[in-house]
Amino acid sequence: MALPVRRQYKGAAASTTTTLNIGPSDTAVSIAASTGWPSTAAVPFYVVLSPGTSAEEKCLATISGTSLTLTRAQDDTTAQTHASGTTIYPVFTADDADEANLIASKMTTKGDLLTTNGSDINRLGVGTNALALIADSTATNGVKWGQVATAGIEDSAVTSAKIADSTIVAGDLASDSVTTAKILNSNVTTAKIADGAVTAAKLDAAAAIQPTIVDAKGDLIAATAADTVSRLAVGANNTVLTADSSTATGLKWAAVTQAVTAVGGAEVLTNQTTTSTSYTDLTTAGPAVTITTGTSVIVLITADLGDPSNTAGFIRASFAVSGATTRAASDNEALIASGAAISTADPFGTYSRAVVITGLTAGSNVFTMKYKVSAGTASFQNRNIVIVAL
Repeated sequence: MALPVRRQYKGAAASTTTTLNIGPSDTAVSIAASTGWPSTAAVPFYVVLSPGTSAEEKCLATISGTSLTLTRAQDDTTAQTHASGTTIYPVFTADDADEANLIASKMTTKGDLLTTNGSDINRLGVGTNALALIADSTATNGVKWGQVATAGIEDSAVTSAKIADSTIVAGDLASDSVTTAKILNSNVTTAKIADGAVTAAKLDAAAAIQPTIVDAKGDLIAATAADTVSRLAVGANNTVLTADSSTATGLKWAAVTQAVTAVGGAEVLTNQTTTSTSYTDLTTAGPAVTITTGTSVIVLITADLGDPSNTAGFIRASFAVSGATTRAASDNEALIASGAAISTADPFGTYSRAVVITGLTAGSNVFTMKYKVSAGTASFQNRNIVIVAL
C-alpha cells in the first residue's frame, strides 16, 4: 500500500450547504458555514455531497474559512452535478477504515515493527535475541537487525565499569602493551594492590612528601609552586585559613571578618490600628529605610503588638522591599502575636525579630514595615526597623 496521508477529523462538525452549483469537474466549492468543521489548512478530510441520494459523492477536501478545494469521486463514488444548496458535511469513509485496518494487519508476530521503504508501509519481523536495530541505507526499509560493528561503538561508550570482571586476562594483552601512561590514576586503588607488592625499593623517594617537612602540631603542607611544597605553621587560636595571593603559599591564618557596608534605621512611635487581613500601611506608613545594599542584608524589626478591644485574631508585622528589588511582605519574616493571648489589662506585647535576607538586587533598596490582622482590630506602636547591609 502507498504511505498513508494524515487526515483530520472533528466529532461535532455540523451539516451545511453549498452556495454554488458544482459541475462534475469543479474543484472549488463555497459552503454556507463551517461550524465545528476541521480547520487546519492543508490537512485533508473527507466530505459527502448529496448524502442518501443517487447523486451522493464523497470527496477529499482541504479548507480555508468557508472555501473548500476538492479531490472528486473518492471512496468508490463518481463525480456528480450538485445544485447550490446541496447538503455537505465531513464524513468518515471506507477508505479511512481500510487504510487503518491494512496498517494494523501488517503486524503478525510479537516484536513486529512497522517500517517504510519510502513508498509503502512494511512489516519488519523481530530480530534474533541480543541483536540491535541498526540504521542501514542498503536495507529495503533503511533499518535491519544485526550486531553492532566495532566501528559503530563510540570510544566513550566502553568504560572499565562496563567490562565484566575477569573478562580480560593477562593472556589477552600483548607484551609491553600496558604502560604506566595508559593506566588511569583512578584505576589503581588500594584494593587492587596485593599485600607485599609495594616495597621500599619500588618507591621513588624524591616523589614522596617526607614527614620531616612538618615539625609542630597543626602544621599544614601547602604548595608554593608547581611540584613544590612547603610547611605552613598553624595560626593563632580562633584565626581561620584564608586565601592570600601575596604570601608564598597563597594562604594565611587571619581573624574572621564580616564586611558591613551600611546600616540604616527608622521608627514610628504613634499607636495606630488596622483591620486589614492583608499586609498594608498604617495611617503613618512605615517606618521605612532607604539604603544602598549588595545582595544580602540583616533586617531587625521590633514593635508593640496589641489588641485593646480583645477582638483581634493573629496580629502580624512584617516588611516589604522596593526600589532595586521588589519583594512583598511575608509571614515567613513577620512578628506574630495571638490576640487571644494578650491580656485586656496589658493589651500590648513587645516583639522583635532579626532575619537574613539574600537574593536582593544590589542598589538602592527601600525596606518598609507592613501590618495585618487575621480578624478584628489590631494596634501597633513603637515600630522600629534596622537594616544592616552586608
